[in-house]
Amino acid sequence: MDNIVVADKATQQISEAAWGDMRLNGPSVVKVPVEPAQVATATRSGQDLLLTLKSGEHITVSQFFTANTAGQTSDMVFENENGALWEAHYDAQAFKGFAFEPLASIDELLAGAGVVGSATPEWAIAGLGVLGAGGAVAAASSIHSDGGGNGGGDVAAPARPTQLALSADGLTVSGNGEAGTTASVRDAAGNLLGSAVVGSDGTFQITLPAPSPDGETLQVQLTDGAGNVSLPGILQTPGVLADALQGLAISADGLTLTGHGEPGATIVVRSLDGSVRGTAQVAADGTFSVGLDTAHLNGEVLQVSQADAAGHAETVTFNALDVTPPAAPTELAMASTGLELSGRAEPGSTVEVRDLDGGAR
Repeated sequence: MDNIVVADKATQQISEAAWGDMRLNGPSVVKVPVEPAQVATATRSGQDLLLTLKSGEHITVSQFFTANTAGQTSDMVFENENGALWEAHYDAQAFKGFAFEPLASIDELLAGAGVVGSATPEWAIAGLGVLGAGGAVAAASSIHSDGGGNGGGDVAAPARPTQLALSADGLTVSGNGEAGTTASVRDAAGNLLGSAVVGSDGTFQITLPAPSPDGETLQVQLTDGAGNVSLPGILQTPGVLADALQGLAISADGLTLTGHGEPGATIVVRSLDGSVRGTAQVAADGTFSVGLDTAHLNGEVLQVSQADAAGHAETVTFNALDVTPPAAPTELAMASTGLELSGRAEPGSTVEVRDLDGGAR
């Protein structure tokens, strides 16, 4: 994969970086070496752009949606292997992905930003064409730093947090990061959900005000004492099923299990040994009916699970009807005292002894 080229609209600097995550310090033109047909999704997480290709590769462009005081925002340009260009149009306020339009030259975007013809004529010369390693248009990097606003101090951003995990109740985010930095969790809209200082052992735990919605993307970033912010760590909440299993019932013949679940979910019925006894899909009205391979009329314990397309699942146990009478007791024997009767019978059943008149003994 060729390098990504970044043109900072404010500093008039050009830089390049290997394909991967990056952080912008201000509105820029970002040229990526892929054509629009290769893009699977483009989503917004706070001020960050998450770009996923159909190949499964993905990058995060941190601060892509951050505007400067003049209202300028970043642009993204896609280039195929033949050098053809496309500009990605988008609505920053209600981002729903990119709309692509062929672009004759990146100079069109740079001129609009007041760059072409200014103090850095290399823009017009280079046109953000392919730059080799250590290319001729070298400049101070505008990525992976905070723009040098610390007067020569600490400009190195912390590494992104790792080992991110969400507790089972959805209320605690944990992970590892640079000791002493502040870890912050934000939702997909950029709202701050919680923060905590990373301990001396490099671990942190952040308490959230409430479990996140079904399958939401959370981003976790670290901020050091100089204000440098790491690239975001992404945490996908597991989510839950919209409709839990309920109303389970088995037919009188023990061959059909019915109930209610999440429309479209797949229902699987298993015995305790894991053997599948039947499957079905929940109808649009939330009902389902599973045909079982054998009759279950002896109080068997069944495991009923449902899973939706997003991978959310649940499993409950269900006791089948017990309408089968136990077999007659065997190996009956009377003690020599005539006061005790022993034998064998169905485990858990109650044994009663009566005389021929029906009287209990």
